[in-house]
Order: sequence, then C-alpha cells, then structure tokens
Amino acid sequence: MKLNRHPLASRVALMFVALAAGCSAPEGTQTPGLGQRDVQRGIVAVGPTTSIAPTMPTNLTTARPTAWNDSVSRVAPVASPVLDARLLVLSADGNEPTLGAIRQALDYVGVPYTVWIARDRPGALTAAVLSNGLQGAYQGVILATDSLVYSPDGATWASALTPAEWQSLWDYESAYGVRQITWYTWPVADLGFQSPSALNTSVTPLTTTLTAAGRATFPTLNPSIRFTIRDAYTYLARPVSAAGVTPLLVDANGNALALARDWTDGRQNIALTFDSSVYTPHIQVLAYGLINWVTRGLFLGERHAYAGVQVDDFFLGNVLWSGGVYRLNALDLTQTRTWQASKRLRPVTADLRLDMVFNAEGATGIYSPDTLTPAARLYQGDFKWINHTFTHENLNAVTYAVARSEIGDNITTARTLGLRNFNAANLVTGEISGLRNPEAMRAAFDLGVRYVVSDSSRPEGAAPSPNAGKANAVVPAIFEVPRRPTNLFFNVSTPAEWTGEYNQIYRAFWGRDLTYAELIERESDVLVQYLVRGETSPWMFHQANLRAYDGRRSLLTDLLDATFTRYEAIMSVPVLSPTFDTLAARVIDRTNYNQCNATGAIRPGQSLTLHVDRDCTVPVTGAAYGTTRETYAGQAISYVRLRAGETLTVPLR
Repeated sequence: MKLNRHPLASRVALMFVALAAGCSAPEGTQTPGLGQRDVQRGIVAVGPTTSIAPTMPTNLTTARPTAWNDSVSRVAPVASPVLDARLLVLSADGNEPTLGAIRQALDYVGVPYTVWIARDRPGALTAAVLSNGLQGAYQGVILATDSLVYSPDGATWASALTPAEWQSLWDYESAYGVRQITWYTWPVADLGFQSPSALNTSVTPLTTTLTAAGRATFPTLNPSIRFTIRDAYTYLARPVSAAGVTPLLVDANGNALALARDWTDGRQNIALTFDSSVYTPHIQVLAYGLINWVTRGLFLGERHAYAGVQVDDFFLGNVLWSGGVYRLNALDLTQTRTWQASKRLRPVTADLRLDMVFNAEGATGIYSPDTLTPAARLYQGDFKWINHTFTHENLNAVTYAVARSEIGDNITTARTLGLRNFNAANLVTGEISGLRNPEAMRAAFDLGVRYVVSDSSRPEGAAPSPNAGKANAVVPAIFEVPRRPTNLFFNVSTPAEWTGEYNQIYRAFWGRDLTYAELIERESDVLVQYLVRGETSPWMFHQANLRAYDGRRSLLTDLLDATFTRYEAIMSVPVLSPTFDTLAARVIDRTNYNQCNATGAIRPGQSLTLHVDRDCTVPVTGAAYGTTRETYAGQAISYVRLRAGETLTVPLR
C-alpha cells in the first residue's frame, strides 16, 4: 500500500485524570472533642487529550541513509573494549513524541544517557566523539526514529545526520559490539520488513502477542500477554524471510510490530513499527525490556514495582458526599483482612500489606458502639500502621506544643494499642499540612519523625526528578516522599456515591456519565501505569473507601482487584509493599543517586568501574556485588555505596 503521508505521531489518549483530593476532614458523631472541620477538596488536574505530532514525507528514500545492509561497517571489532555505562539517544530535532517516551523510561530506571539533537550539531557525530582507542563512549544507542528525518524549512525533508555521521555510528556499533533500538520506524527491507500498510490504532486498537523470541527478550512480561497498541500511528508489515531477522511482537496476521535484526558485521537492532509518547501505556510495558536488551542486562539503575496503599483517617469517620458520616466497623476490617490474605496467596502480590494511616483519637471511646478498635487490635499484625496525628489537626499554623501533642499522643496510643508494625519515624500529616511550619516540623523531629509524605499534585510536593523526594524546607533532617492522590475520593463508600461524585465533576469532560465498571477500568489503568514504570510514590486513599458496601467488597478492594488483575495479565514482576521507612530510604538513595553524577566503565564480562562526584548509593542491575544486593525478577541488583570522588571496580565474574 502506497501511503500519502508518514505520520510520525501519536494520538494521545487521556490517561492521567487525577483529582488531587486532600485528606478528609474527619467528622465524628455528636461527641465532645470531635467537632466540625473544613474539608479540603484539593484541585482537579486533567492531562492532555489529543496531540498530533508533525508528519513525515511520502517517500523517505531521498532522506534515508543509502543502506542498512550487511556491508556498511568498514572496521574490525575492537578486542577487549571499555564502554561507558551510558546510552546515546539520537533525535532529529527534539520534537519527536518518542523522545519523551524514551526519556521517561530511562529516567524512571535511572540509566545515564545523553540526548543528541542532530539538527543542532550538523556533522558533529564523528568517530572521535563515539570512541577513543579501546574506550567507547556509549554502551547502547537509541534512535527516536529510524532515519532521524525532520523538515528544516517546513517544506522539504532530510535526515538530521549526514551520510558520514551514519557511517560513523554504524562503524562504532560494529566495532564495539553496541546494540541499537529504533524506537519508531517506517518498515523497510533492510531492517527486516516487507512492504507496510498503515493503521491508526486510535480508531482500531491492535492486539499483539509475543513470539518465543519475544518472550526471551522481554522476560518480565507475562508470557501469555495480549499486548494492545492504541492511540498511536502504526505500520503493519510482515518480516522478510532472511537469516538474522526475528519477529518479537506480532499480530494475528503475522505482521511484526517489534522485530530484531542481526547483521553479519555484528550490529544488532530492535525496531518498533508503532509510535509512542509519555502518555501511551503500551510503550511503558515494553520500555524496561528494551532498556535491558540494549544494555545487555548490565546498567546503572534499577526498576521495582511498588504498591504503597496508604489508607488515611483510620479510626475516624469521613463525611460522605451523599450526606452523613461513615466509620469502619469490625465487618469492614475483617473483609479487608480476608481480601488482603487472598492477594498474598498470589506470587505477584505476595508482599502486599495495606498501610493504615491512623488517628488514635477515634480509638479512645469517642465512638459508641465501637467494633472497629477491638478488631484492629486483633488484626493489627496483618497491616502496617502510620501516624496521622491524634485528631487530624491541620498543622499549618499550630504552635510547637499543639504539634507535639498531636503527633506524640498518637505515638503513645499506638503503643497502648500494641501496633507492632508501627514506626514513629513515619508520619502523614492531616491534609498534608504543616510541612512549611517550623514549629510543627521541629516538634515532629523531636519526637523521632524522619519521613513524611508530600502531595505530588502540588508544585511544592512534586518529585524533583523521577522516584526522588526532597529534604523538608524548614527541618532538612525530615525527608518528604511524594504521594499520589487518586480519583477514589475521601468522601465515598459505595459505588453509587463514587460514580455520583465522579460524574458530577467529570461529566462535561467525558461528555457523558461513566458506569461504575468504566470508572474502575479508567482508574485502575492509571495505577497499572505507576506499577509498570516502577514508580516509588505511594497512593492515597481513605478509610471510607474500605466500607464493605455489599457485606464483602469495598471500593478500594474493587479498584485494587482490577489493578492487580490487569497488571498480572501483562507483567510477571512481583509487586512490593515495603514499610514507609523502608520505601523512604530507597527514595532517599534514589534522590542522592540522581544528583551524584555516577559514571561507569564496563569491561564486558570482566568488571564495572564506578565513580561519583557526591556521596551516593549506585544501583547496578546485572551485577551481584557486596552484601547490599538482591535478586528481583530474576536479575541481580547491587547497591554500591561510594563517597564523593571515590572510584570502585566491581567484578562481573
């Protein structure tokens, strides 16, 4: 099929619709000491809807390099090379939607990389830039598009690399054994494809499956995954029948959507025939496998799947959207415990434990009857517990004495209740307040608090870089971990309440009311993306969300059931639910790593030499070194502590 246009684009679906609802202001029954409080609703943050990127010309043969064939490399392999632990990301003009997807994937894993905007550096990609004797500057190469085509004048099209630059790149890859990913390609025979046709998956989503080779290349995916590509321009092409051509991802008609090609000069490439952006879930599913492949499984950085399910306001009641107040009872907690136990029987969610973020005032007899507190004492070992202050006081303007009482009384009551899985170092302030109040933070520090959550939907609470946090602005010894708000609002406890409030807020946006099933589908999709890309931020929910609305199920368990079911359908990587202090320690390590300019020099199969400019712990995937290491999802991950200016060599044998 002859195409009139070659859209290098993605129709981007709305994937992240987040109501940044703050903690509920708990309202008790008519009980002394538990009065009316203001409700903080937060803000509505809506992501982009549709984005069409620039298109490319009908015929790329005039812009494409003269050959992607077996004879292009003119150099002999380098014996015993040393490769910098860094990827080269090549972009035509910096405007490709794929460039955002590539950067997002690398940033979440923590792999060092250099973005080379070829348009801005004409003729500069030379052999001297790529290598010097035995030293290679990059361990892998990623092309944003196959030929880095762009329009310099809006009318004509050309490759941003000259023929000499392409030749230098191919020579480098061949001589130093460096792999390449072509993140989005027009299928051509030289890359292993037959003639293509086009498909707009915004109209017709495309279902694909992994081949045997694909399962080996993407080992963290569910081998039986039915992989759906949607909201991205896609090309359909069968593979050519030739040595070194290996389909990895195919559709029902035998078209190869991901294809590996090995050339006889030693170069290796994986090409994807579908576009992507930071908002397309399909690339998030494949991204880690692509990174792992292009680095040959050895790189600086790491990826885990985290589910930090934090349930605020435990022991208190929430004012409901439909009216009245709801506080959990023994049945609700028993059903939650039973549900959690069922999840822990599954390999992927065996580590799951909910964090009950509690206000102990609600356990001191102000509710009558109170079946929740005895049940909580009975089942307390099944959950994790986080201080949420005694009465849920807003700490923005309180004195030291008030803050100390709020935080300290909760610690004391936690010990009285016998909460074993409790650490006084962890704190979630009511309404995420007090983080800029020196008196409140000083009181928290004096009581042993070292870790708090911030609101990632607010500029002051957002992560400064992927999977990072920051020191508190007024007491730097307290560390802030960004937490994700969700669209499961604090003031809903039944499907009718949730759909009612959700549709009131978003009816105009969606153009209609969503059903409960549709709401669950959309919101679980967001959580699945957090899991897939390895985000450390915990998730915010509230105690009313655990109401057993039909005697068994709750809104939160419905949402998490859908999330984990969808996750297990695509991934085989276990989900981790560490204690908040353990999670915070990892976020601190990642924050320092993001800032320490860690570098590595790889002697393939022999050693990895690390160097840092500042104190930090360097995560190394693919190396088993020292005592601080683990095996996760079948891969060794070592955590190497280095001081500023230190160099250390890690053996790989």
